[in-house]
Amino acid sequence: MFGTGIMDGLSSLTIILMAVAGAGYALYISGESLAKKAAKANKFATQIGKKQINYAYHFNATDYATYLRTKSETAGVKREEGFIEQVKKDKNGNITSLTLSNGKDVNAKE
Repeated sequence: MFGTGIMDGLSSLTIILMAVAGAGYALYISGESLAKKAAKANKFATQIGKKQINYAYHFNATDYATYLRTKSETAGVKREEGFIEQVKKDKNGNITSLTLSNGKDVNAKE
């Protein structure tokens, strides 16, 4: 029956937030997590005592991709543009070659 029980008077958002928190997910109503606040204060840690703290590293994907491309090409890695259509493997599951959407085969040993 609707309208009776412990949830009377609570907004839908409040009920959803309570369910999310009850499922073990962290809620950051202020917009900043505890880890972010600690990092800003130069007091970041991955655990307090035996309790693990939730944290993540965040990278700008575009900048990181540019960095990796420059570093690898400087080291002599050959870059090949294309979409992978097929992956060929040997009997041990190691990749031996890739077939690109343009039909070109790229050997893993090249």
